[in-house]
Amino acid sequence: WVELSTGAFWTMLLSGEHLLDELTRIMPAEVLAPEGSVWDTPAWKTNLKAACGAVCVSRPVWGYDAHAAMNTLQKHFKTTTLEGFGFDGYDESLSSAAALIEYLNETQKTSLAHILSLRKFDRRDHMAIDGTTLRCLEVHRTLRGNQRSGSLLACIDRTCTGMGARTLERWLAFPLRGYSAIVQRQDAIEELMQDRRRLESIRNILSGVTQVDRVSSAIMLGRVRPRELLALGQTLNALPDLVGLLEGLAGELLCGVRPALEGFEDDARLILDAISEECPNVIRDGGVIAARYDQELDRLRSIGADGQSWLSAYQQRLCRATGIGNLKVGFNKVFGYYIEVTNANADKVPGDFIRKQTVKNAERYITDELKRYESEALTAAERAKALEVQLFEQLRIKLSSGIERLQGAASALALLDVLAALAQLAIERDYRRPVITQDNVLQITAGRHPVLAEQLRQEFVPNDVCMSSTDDRLLIITGPNMAGKSTYIRQTALLVLLAQTGSFIPAQDATIGLVDRIFTRVGAADELSRGLSTFMLEMVETANILNNATSRSLVILDEVGRGTSTCDGLALAWAICEHLALRVRCRALFATHYHELTELEALLDGASNLNVAVREWADEVIFLHKIVPGGADQSYGVHVARLAGVPREVIDRAKSLLPTLQAHVAKGLDMPELARRAKQSAAQMGLFADPTQKIIGELKHLDLENTTGLAALEILRRLKEMI
Repeated sequence: WVELSTGAFWTMLLSGEHLLDELTRIMPAEVLAPEGSVWDTPAWKTNLKAACGAVCVSRPVWGYDAHAAMNTLQKHFKTTTLEGFGFDGYDESLSSAAALIEYLNETQKTSLAHILSLRKFDRRDHMAIDGTTLRCLEVHRTLRGNQRSGSLLACIDRTCTGMGARTLERWLAFPLRGYSAIVQRQDAIEELMQDRRRLESIRNILSGVTQVDRVSSAIMLGRVRPRELLALGQTLNALPDLVGLLEGLAGELLCGVRPALEGFEDDARLILDAISEECPNVIRDGGVIAARYDQELDRLRSIGADGQSWLSAYQQRLCRATGIGNLKVGFNKVFGYYIEVTNANADKVPGDFIRKQTVKNAERYITDELKRYESEALTAAERAKALEVQLFEQLRIKLSSGIERLQGAASALALLDVLAALAQLAIERDYRRPVITQDNVLQITAGRHPVLAEQLRQEFVPNDVCMSSTDDRLLIITGPNMAGKSTYIRQTALLVLLAQTGSFIPAQDATIGLVDRIFTRVGAADELSRGLSTFMLEMVETANILNNATSRSLVILDEVGRGTSTCDGLALAWAICEHLALRVRCRALFATHYHELTELEALLDGASNLNVAVREWADEVIFLHKIVPGGADQSYGVHVARLAGVPREVIDRAKSLLPTLQAHVAKGLDMPELARRAKQSAAQMGLFADPTQKIIGELKHLDLENTTGLAALEILRRLKEMI
């Protein structure tokens, strides 16, 4: 895959089953597929469109030939081997890379000289995240509205440059799995946090940095605009100050940034000397090249700017030379420049004056000197603009010879920007450095949801997580609706994801064992275009988890099994919990309203119960949003329905049915018997029930303060009819 605006070019070798997941992380606009392949089918194109919105373009199969691919890439990079890019020999990913180069040559109709290298991407270095997990955790976009605002990325983004913002987005899509790489990022962030004045100065400089990666590509392609070039010169001019601020830092990443930012003084001086500070954004408008950069350009500009003063001086000189005091030098759009002498002074006209026009009482002449001036004056502006274009192009060619260094500087600036942004984030929100370990543990004290904690501020309740490979590796979380079960499990996944990007996290302290993959099954949705109902989609996603999770994975499941009958759903949920705890043995959080699952704590090794604490007071339920040990015995769904505005009659009826239903579950009555009893209860309520209860209910909900006299009489009449 290639980012055409920057020239960044990667290749990855992976099995077909993981292709859609990786494309969801990359989010391309177009995807190329060999004609007649399994990727060139309507079904797969539909799945691709649904997953990342990309258009699939069919390409000839011969474009993927191994021999042709190697020739195409070697020709593009002007090399005889690809070993310099990390390829010992041929692999199938190189065929895709070559097909991509051929496609760009056909469609872009321009040079691809800014694509200077091919980077090998090893997915084993990164945590695996599928599209479902990215969506459920709202990493880049929100589930509702599909907007950036409200996502994890929007919440933590403190970058100062577009390069840094794109790098941070990539870090969140591809968290690390390597211990050393994560610790290097943590060390850099911590070192920047230790000197806040230095950090502020670094960020102030970065805030004025242009998008060096895109500008350098535009230079190579001949599409760079004057203001872009000026911004590049100003950026390069600021790099020595930035390098100075990095002196004394010991972190490996920060030390690696410095060399890439050094040695641009000559380029900065060249650009700033050449480009005017008030240049327009289009070269053809003129005024791009600075004064005193080129003598000929300055002379041409002076002809237009100082033309009137030259004509005045020339007129005075002629008057003295000829003795004609009323001689005039003027300009006519039809005849151009002229010297006008009255008929009374005709005898004083010198012999080198050439008659040009006769007017009333005067003759008009021209001289060789005035003719030369006329030729220059009338074409000076156009010649100046043409010379500016030529000088600008010469400058562009000079800069293009160092494009690799510019791209290296762009990568270094993006890295520094992200590290400084994460340091600033940690300072602002009191994020702490998690301890990364190879052990299969997950210990978080007073963890907070990165997004909700910022939105709710003081109202957000922190919670702990305690999991290990032997104890509490399966947490079964029960409790009321709206109490925070889903928030808790998503929060845990987000904190792990953040930690493995190298970021500090919103928690008092944490020890996080490296995770190879995060799996989620959260929320209710369907994909009717694929013929998948809500429950079918739930089972497809659950099957993916059970078939691919390893002991190093983190699994979060929310209400799995609720989309079918109670018995079927409970049986599935029970079996899924057993499989995760006994076979996969991964760290898993299972939020559910099946309170029967709390029995698994006593039956399964490694299973533990948690619930969300509530308090009941004066017929009200107060959600404490605190996760505590033990299982819940009810879900308070009727209470939540009342808060949602469900009609009072429905709420009252639900309350009356609840004891019967609970007794049914406890006694194991079959559903037909339960339905018969509920129907009998409803009939008795309508025909034989004591009306006093209904009258009491009416009076209880009567709003006396807002009831008029006529309305009160109507209520009394209705109550009397009930008796």
